Formats: sequence, structure tokens, C-alpha cells
Amino acid sequence: MKRHSTTFQLSEIKSSRVLKLLLKLDVSKATSLDQISNKILKLAGPVICKQLTDLCNLSVKSGVFPNDWKLAKVSPIHKTGERNDANNYRPISVLLTIARIFEKHIYEQLYDYLCKNDILDSRQSGFRSLHPTVTALFDLTNQWCFNIDRGMISGVVFLVVFLTKLEHVGVRGHSLEWFNSYLTNRYQFVYINGILSEQNMIKCGVPQGSIFGPLLFLIYINDLSNITDFEIMNI
Repeated sequence: MKRHSTTFQLSEIKSSRVLKLLLKLDVSKATSLDQISNKILKLAGPVICKQLTDLCNLSVKSGVFPNDWKLAKVSPIHKTGERNDANNYRPISVLLTIARIFEKHIYEQLYDYLCKNDILDSRQSGFRSLHPTVTALFDLTNQWCFNIDRGMISGVVFLVVFLTKLEHVGVRGHSLEWFNSYLTNRYQFVYINGILSEQNMIKCGVPQGSIFGPLLFLIYINDLSNITDFEIMNI
């Protein structure tokens, strides 16, 4: 795992940016556990932007992501087929809008840092502009077929700790503490027919529905191609 010499530092957000994000909210989105709709936040944007900015910047200064912003409301959404079959539903996780606004700010900082320092692998596809996953799928399929024709198998094993990978790409010190706070002690509730379940801790992964999820996944697998194209073993 390559250790980059550059260092990423969280920066504070301006109230003008918070207001802009509030005014761009989609009022059709579902309401989170705080029961504050996007419509209300959008209308109140000019009044509350200063206070929200102070809260976000306090999080940056302290290196702590508020626990109340980590709660997720998970609702089953019917896909198709019989409604009495649980397999025909998919879970949708709704996070607090205020938390997502702050995530957007941190996401833009981190993604800009990764791009400027050429940290994301050029072969990394998905969740990136002009990097379609179809190309990556064709390449992998071709290599798998090549190995099969030669009587070989391809194996990949993930044995990494995500915070360690963040540290290696330059997220260190106070900024790393913030990400550690963001990822830990997260809880979710299931919401069905107006009733909330008991809370359950999210023990692994990144929160579904978060703005950070796709980018953190890219960092997690970014150096996979540097290990080897494929670990090939004779059957």
C-alpha cells in the first residue's frame, strides 16, 4: 500500500455555501428521523444558515461528527411482485438532511484533493465522471476467460482496515479523527406503517444513502490494481 506524502486537511464551510445547498434541496425527498422536511429547511434557509454553519464548523474544529447526525431511518420500498413477500422489497436509508449538507462540503474537499494529487487510479471505474463501469467489466471478463482457458483461477482477497487506507492517502491527524468519528457509533431504525423499530448499531460498511459512501468505497479499493492484475494459481 503506497503512502502518499501529501496531507489532506478539513476546512471550514462558509455560510453562503450552506445557504446555497439549502436552497437547492429537493423538496420531494423523504423526511428523516428529525421530522424536518426539506421544504421547511429550504424555506428557512436564509434564517438558519448561519447557525448551521456554526454547527458544521464546530464539528471540523473538534474532529467529532455529532451522534444525532448519524441516525438513519430505513424504510422497505416495494419493487415488484407480491407485496406479502419480503424479497420484493428493498431498503431505503434516509439520513438527516443537515448531515448530508455537511457531507457534501467534506466530499467536495476530499474528492478535489484526491484528483489534484492524482491519487485515484486511472483504472478505477464507477462513481466517477467519464469512467464507465462497462469498460472495467469488459476488461475483467476478458481476463477471467483467459485464465479459464488456461486452466487457472483468479482470486482476490481484501485484508485492509479502511482508516489505515485513509491515512495512507493523506488523511491524517485531526482530519482522520473526524472520519473515525463519522464512521463509528452509527445506528439505524426500521420504519414501517408509522412505527419505528428499536435502534440497531451499524457494525460495518458506510451508511447507505450517504454522499460519502461511493467516494469512500473508491478509496477502499483504489490500490487493488497496484497489487497485481490477478493472483493466478494453477488448479
